[in-house]
Formats: sequence, C-alpha cells, structure tokens
Amino acid sequence: MMAAVLMVAAIVAIQSYTLWQARQDTWTNAVRGADNVLTTLVAAIERNLTLIEVSLAGVQEGLRHTEIQFVSPELRNLILFDRATAAEHVDAVLVLSPRGDIVFDSRSPVPRSGNFSDRDFFRAQRDRDVGTFLGKPSDAGLEPGIWQTTFSRRLTNPDGSFGGVVAASLRSSYFDELFSALDLGPGSILTLMRTDGTVVERRPTAEPNHGAGVPVAGNEVFQAIAAGRSSGFTAVSMYEQKEKYFLYKRIPGFPLVLIISIPIETVLKPWRMQAIVVGLLTVCVGGLILFLVAVVQRALIRSFSMADRLKLAASTDFLTGLTNRRDFDRYLAVELQRAARDGSFLSLVMVDADRFKLVNDRHGHLVGDELLREIATSIRRSLLRPGDLASRYGGEEFAIVLPVTDSAGARVIAERIRKVVEATSVPLPDGSRLSATVSVGGVTAVVGAGARVETLVRRADEALYMAKGRGRNCAVLLEGLGADSRVTSMQTLLYV
Repeated sequence: MMAAVLMVAAIVAIQSYTLWQARQDTWTNAVRGADNVLTTLVAAIERNLTLIEVSLAGVQEGLRHTEIQFVSPELRNLILFDRATAAEHVDAVLVLSPRGDIVFDSRSPVPRSGNFSDRDFFRAQRDRDVGTFLGKPSDAGLEPGIWQTTFSRRLTNPDGSFGGVVAASLRSSYFDELFSALDLGPGSILTLMRTDGTVVERRPTAEPNHGAGVPVAGNEVFQAIAAGRSSGFTAVSMYEQKEKYFLYKRIPGFPLVLIISIPIETVLKPWRMQAIVVGLLTVCVGGLILFLVAVVQRALIRSFSMADRLKLAASTDFLTGLTNRRDFDRYLAVELQRAARDGSFLSLVMVDADRFKLVNDRHGHLVGDELLREIATSIRRSLLRPGDLASRYGGEEFAIVLPVTDSAGARVIAERIRKVVEATSVPLPDGSRLSATVSVGGVTAVVGAGARVETLVRRADEALYMAKGRGRNCAVLLEGLGADSRVTSMQTLLYV
C-alpha cells in the first residue's frame, strides 16, 4: 500500500508538473503572438506615417521655388503633391497661409475655402518649428463627420518668420482597416494613443468612432507607460475594470504608442479545461490504483490468514488445542540439531494420564475427552517460556520439549505439571467431580552430533514407565542418553 501511495504521489507530481509546463507554454505562446502582432502593426503604421512625413517634406521643398506660383494650378498640384498619393488613406494635403487659410489643396486645383488657425496642429507650428506635429483626432475637417488625424510641418519665410503650415489628414479608416483585419482572440483589445493620453483608435470597442479623441491620461495603464515601465505588465483595464496583461510598443519617430491588452482568464481558459480533465483523470486513475491495491492487499491478507489458519490446523490437535504429533516430531528434530550444534542442554518430558482407560469405561468418552482437555490446559499453564512446546503425543499421552533446559529446570517443570493436574477436576453427570493424576517421565542431556530423536524419546518413555511402576502420580527424570544414565529425581505419591 505504501508503494502504491508513493506511485500515485509520483503520478500526481508528474501530471502537476506537466500541467504547469502546459500553462507556461500557453501563456508564453499568447504573449509571443501578441508581441508579433504589435511588431507587425508598428512596422506598418511607421511606414505609412513616414510616407506622409516625406510627402509634407516634399511640399515644403517645392514651395521654396518661387516660380511654382507662376505655373498652371494643375501643374502646380502635380509638382507639389505628387508624393501625397503614396501614403494610404490620406484625405488631403493642404498648404495654409500664416492666417490659417487654404492656399493650395491637393484635392482641387482651385483651393477649397477653410480656415484652420484654431487647430492644435496649426498653433503648434505657429509658435515654433516643432518638426512633424501629430494633431489630436478630430471630425471637424473639410468633410465634417469623418474622423482624421492631421500631420503638419512649419513653413518658414527666408527672413525666419512664420510662413504658414503644410498639413496632411490621415483618415481613421486607415486604422479601421489595419486593425479589423486581425484576429486578436476573445477579450484582447488594441489601442493606439498619443503620448499625451489621447486615444487615436481602439479595436474592438462599442464606443463611437472607436474611442477616437477620448482622454485616458489619468488611467493606471497610461501612467505606467508614461513612467517608462517595461512592456509586459499586469494592471486593471481602462475599459473593463478587470485585470489584464499589457504589451506596448512606441511608433518610432512619432508620438504614438500601440497597446494590446490580453485577458488572463480568457487566455488560460483552454488550459484550465485541460487541467480539469487531466486532474480528474489523474484522481480517478490514482484512486483506482489505490482501490485495486487495497483489494489485492485484503485478498492477500485473507490468503495469508487462511494459510496461517490451515497451517495452524495442520499442526494442532483438534481435541486439546496443543500441537499435534507431526509438529512435535519436526520441532524436536530442529531443537536436537540446535542443541548438538551449540552443545546445550535439551530436555524432553512425557506426561501420561493415569488409569485413563478406566475413566472412559466408567464415565464415557465425553468425560474422557473433557479430562484430556483439562490436562492439556494444565500443561499449557505450567510452561513459562515461548520456546517450550507442549504436544499431544497420542491417546492420553503428552510430550513437552524444553530447549536449553538442564535437569533442574526440567524437574521444576515436571513437578509443576504434576501438581497442577492433581488440583484439577471435571464435572460428572451426577453433579460430582472427577479428579485426575498424571505420571511424568523425562530425560535431560547434552546431545552429541550423532544423537537421534528416537533415542531421546525412548529414554523419556523409560522414565515414564518408571514413574508408572512407582505407583503413578509421580515424576521421574533421567540424565543422559547412554546406558550410564541415572535417575536425577523421583517423587512417588499414593494414588487415591
């Protein structure tokens, strides 16, 4: 069972590590995919905005040639705005006077009317040359309702004074088309914003105009980016008010930041389903293993118990509960070999019920059997050591093997058995009680290498016959196995 528990624990540990590794891989792949999307979009946006910037620089360069004013409007537009068509979704390129009026219009040889002196992109250039300026998203252009982001560059007169602005409007449809072509996964959001915290485009969103022009400078995410926090951090989403994972990249050369937010729960949802399934299977398999091992273990325990019981039954005398003759022979042979090897004492004591045949004849076999059981109990109670073996030798005769026991010890045991049996009695049918006595004979010897079981048993029988001849209810012990053996003790009592 311990091995099964350790095996199940190992399976659980391996599955846990595998699931953790799968979680890491799932998350890493999601982050890597989002980062690849950012990289691709940043490259595309940078390329298009750079084309717009180059177009504005080309218009600046063309306006330095004063003779441009003397050519036809069609040719002039062709010369000034030939690069403007290279950028995608550019609404118009305008040349504005120092007062903000339209001087030249890429959409028409005859300039449309309009004044932009109040726009942020115009005011920024009027105060000083700030290079390419990116204005806030607005729908208040020459075509109201169309959201645009305007780029502007300053026109400077030869004397250094403000000479106007050249501006190009990029329609929000460019970002709509670019972002909508991507499958970001459920819950992921792309946000393009200015570095001052104004949203330029957000996908997907239910907000009007895709969130263009919404200020988010006070949001935790924007503040983390403004503070220079590395891409790849966890924060509360500015739109959904729940924790998400944020990656961002800046658009090189422009005051823009592209952000992608990944919902942690959504990304890990497939992994969680896998973890639940694998976890349940692991628990079921582990439980099944433990159950089967428990069943097998119980079966083995029952089998071992049954084998022990059978073994015990095979070596036990059914009537008295002592070991039987077969187990006695085996045990005596083993102890004889051990005594011969160690040079130690070995004692064998034989006990025989006195006048047992007369008991059977007068009172019946049931009383005789009960008397044998009482004698067996008395013998068992008289033995003090676990190594001492009491057996039913046959009929009314019993044998006791006493390993490493000298003649003095054997004499004590023999006399104790005799006295205990003498004090016992069994009830008779008429209400009286029947007492019993036993004759005890034994032998004690330091056996040699050639000693035989038969010799030991024969000498113990001789001592038993001597006890019978002395009048029964006595114990006789012999010392040694040879012809020179002698009686070491003998007590004779009258049988009543």
